[in-house]
Amino acid sequence: MDWEKFREQKIKNFEKAVGRGEVDEEILDVVNEINKKEEYITSSSCAGRILLLEGTTKGEARHYKKWHSLPRVEEIEKAIEGYKGRKILWLRVEPFILHVFCKSMEAAMEFMRRAKNAGVKRGGIQYSRNFCFIEIQGTAGLNMPANLCRCNWKRVYRIIKNMMEENRKRRGILKKEMAKK
Repeated sequence: MDWEKFREQKIKNFEKAVGRGEVDEEILDVVNEINKKEEYITSSSCAGRILLLEGTTKGEARHYKKWHSLPRVEEIEKAIEGYKGRKILWLRVEPFILHVFCKSMEAAMEFMRRAKNAGVKRGGIQYSRNFCFIEIQGTAGLNMPANLCRCNWKRVYRIIKNMMEENRKRRGILKKEMAKK
């Protein structure tokens, strides 16, 4: 499939996902900025999230509770206190993540340069479906056993809030970088 047809199909899929409410609204502005450029098309994305994950290993772990925007500290505390399972309940703050197809290696390298200018430190380029594929990820993350610690949740919440703000800030800088000619 050539780039134009591939990109057109991805845009249609994206527009359908937006219509169904499946796209994380907090990252939509960045995704739209990237998708304006003819040499890029986003595949999947997440603005970052907070979750409580039951279990440790990939096969056994399941989402107990998740938030795509900052909940109140009382919501987190209530969810942790209400957990009755036997497995470890992990509190995770996950950074934003973007997957982007690029028309060429040159376009991929330019995207990575812009991401680096935005302060994004994690990312890589792969070759897939005759096109380059990029994954970039923020660095503001946390992983801690929530039901095993006797924490001051208000202090932990301040850390979580700062991480979510860092995610928002990096995404804003990335959006500005992508808006440049």
